[in-house]
Amino acid sequence: MTGRKMLLPPVGRFQGSSSGGMTMAGLYIVDLVAVRGQDPQPPAPWERLDVDLNRGAKGDYIWLYSLRGDIRYAITSLYVSIGTNPPPAGYYKIPLDLNAGAGGDYVYLSYSRAPNLGAPITNVGVIAARENVASLIPPGWQLLQGDLNSGAGGDYIYIVFQR
Repeated sequence: MTGRKMLLPPVGRFQGSSSGGMTMAGLYIVDLVAVRGQDPQPPAPWERLDVDLNRGAKGDYIWLYSLRGDIRYAITSLYVSIGTNPPPAGYYKIPLDLNAGAGGDYVYLSYSRAPNLGAPITNVGVIAARENVASLIPPGWQLLQGDLNSGAGGDYIYIVFQR
């Protein structure tokens, strides 16, 4: 599987045995943040998705961090904006260009907690590949439209999520 990488680590801290009976400390994704730097480690209880969002594009190292928590604060929708278009009303735009230093399009991730936009998001992941990523989406996961390396070359990088 050369040139393909699927990174879908659980972003929460798991407790219990690997044989079953697993429980998550915080079932829902309640916050996301993008961080620039070569190898920034997340402060607990944040979890870093272990893929550089500029992978293969030679831009700045960009990492996505997630935080789990109570359903009252759960993220219900994600949105990728490419270019200078703002996100839809009611979305919070993470203020870091995910293509920083790569010379491609401006790419921003936004999210909403509005309950009318869908069920709470329980997992986020990243798929990176040199060709079409559609075949890499595992069952039960949804693809968020918008290549995070848009216009910059490098791997196709997409966010996937579960509800």
